[in-house]
Amino acid sequence: HSSNKMFIGSNEGGNEDYDGLIAEIICLDDIPTDEEDVKIKSYLALKYGITMASMDFKNSAGTVIWDESLDASYNNDLTGIGRDDLSGFNQKQSKSLNSDAIVTMSTQAIAANNAANTTQLGTDVSFEMWANNGGSVAMQTSELHTDFTERLGREWLIQESGTVGNVLVEVDLTGVSFSNTH
Repeated sequence: HSSNKMFIGSNEGGNEDYDGLIAEIICLDDIPTDEEDVKIKSYLALKYGITMASMDFKNSAGTVIWDESLDASYNNDLTGIGRDDLSGFNQKQSKSLNSDAIVTMSTQAIAANNAANTTQLGTDVSFEMWANNGGSVAMQTSELHTDFTERLGREWLIQESGTVGNVLVEVDLTGVSFSNTH
């Protein structure tokens, strides 16, 4: 039991009030362990589309859902969709908040926001995570499959755990110039 007072959005004197929005508050009764810290950071990063590079992401059970060691060069615009009933996490669509992010994934056509998305992810503790290699979004003609004449320089790595189900992928190519239009 502590005699310290806790204030959210203000100080003890009531002057210097916070004037803004607070998305959510996570309260713990002790300092989180390193394992708990990773779970909390994973939850918040996925929920709000914030890239947390150079770390594994874990679900509420502590299982790795993004294995950073598979290829550390894919650490840009890291985000995902997923369902984790124990933590109340149900992210049905997602896009990184980073300004250069061009991929959105969803369990249906992209809705106005996650709450407006009426579908459900597959089974509990299921995640579809993705990140890119930071390559250019300009067209290039190298490293092509024989059926193609151009491709984006940016590549994505996707990792799935559990059973997410069908996923729609939308790529925003606004501003990308194609030299071959057939």
